[in-house]
Amino acid sequence: MNKQNPSSQDRWLIKQWERALQFEDAMESARYSYEQLFGKVIEKSRKKHSELHRYKPHMLSERVTEGDWEDGGGCAGFSSPKWYSDWASWPSGI
Repeated sequence: MNKQNPSSQDRWLIKQWERALQFEDAMESARYSYEQLFGKVIEKSRKKHSELHRYKPHMLSERVTEGDWEDGGGCAGFSSPKWYSDWASWPSGI
C-alpha cells in the first residue's frame, strides 16, 4: 500500500484547524443570509409580478471560479414560462 504525504495545503489546514473551523462557520452564516435574502426577493417579486412565476436562483454558495461571478453566482432570473429561452437551466427574462 502506497503511503501518501499530505500536501502543503493539508498540512496548513491541520496546523490552523481552529481558524479553519471559524472560517467555515462564518461562510455558513453568510450563505444562510444570502439564502434568506433571495427568499425575500423571490416572495416580493412574485407578489408584485405574478406573471413572472418562473425563477432560478444562483446562490453564492455554488462553487464559482474567480472572475466568473457574472455567470455563476449571486443572481436570480425571473421570467414567464411563455418566454423563449436558449438554456433549460436558466430562464430568459430579468
